[in-house]
Amino acid sequence: MEKAVERLEEDCLKAETDGEILANHDLEFHHAFADATHNSLITKIAWTVWELFRPSIKESTEYDPNHAVQDHRMILETIKKKDLEKLRDAMEAQLSDAAEKMRQDETSSSIGI
Repeated sequence: MEKAVERLEEDCLKAETDGEILANHDLEFHHAFADATHNSLITKIAWTVWELFRPSIKESTEYDPNHAVQDHRMILETIKKKDLEKLRDAMEAQLSDAAEKMRQDETSSSIGI
């Protein structure tokens, strides 16, 4: 997970704009997170779900890759500290942000923006 965050940070420092590269590094973090469970069923389900969201992840990392770095770094640091309460809070915040973005995207597409 650390390497994935570092790669995404490096992309930001280089002002990378290629959404595929950014999305790959973002998803690398999520895949490592799933792999860390050592549960093949969870891993397969997680990988499948995240691949379904690849277009959205690509769009959001193109728009603001620093936000992804910030979220992933916060989650990684809470894992290292083994602070489950803060980890839960960080993950809920990231999921809430993602849900809000999806609602905005739905609203924009339904009104033709």
